[in-house]
Amino acid sequence: MKKLLIILAFTIPVMIHAQGMHRDHHGEFDRMEMGLKGIDLSEQQQDQIHDLKINFKKSHVQKEADLKLARLELQELIRSENSGKELDNAIDEVNKIRNELFKDQVKHRLEVQKILTDEQKEELKKLRCDRGLERREKRMERRFHR
Repeated sequence: MKKLLIILAFTIPVMIHAQGMHRDHHGEFDRMEMGLKGIDLSEQQQDQIHDLKINFKKSHVQKEADLKLARLELQELIRSENSGKELDNAIDEVNKIRNELFKDQVKHRLEVQKILTDEQKEELKKLRCDRGLERREKRMERRFHR
């Protein structure tokens, strides 16, 4: 019983954190797309961004699948109460894939920004600032109107 509690104490936080990361990965790409909605893009820029998007999604889907498999393997090792080097390697593998996903997101964002002109980048900054203020105002309204 004590072993089961120890395993659950370790597994539950890991799974909760993993679920949070999973949502962030999918949301990141969508936020980038939405962020460009207020920017006037040329046809050439739209095509370039579309190509980047497709390549990013293909890579991202494969790495997400790899991450799911690595998490399953980690869960199996935890369930079998296996500890030591094998467990450490499984944890390292999960973290390695998560880091790759994050790096890919950052690289994708930078590649998209390279396509934009200086004026478009400034407009994007302004839009992000405005959207941030809107979100903060909405949060404040919800807090005070309960």
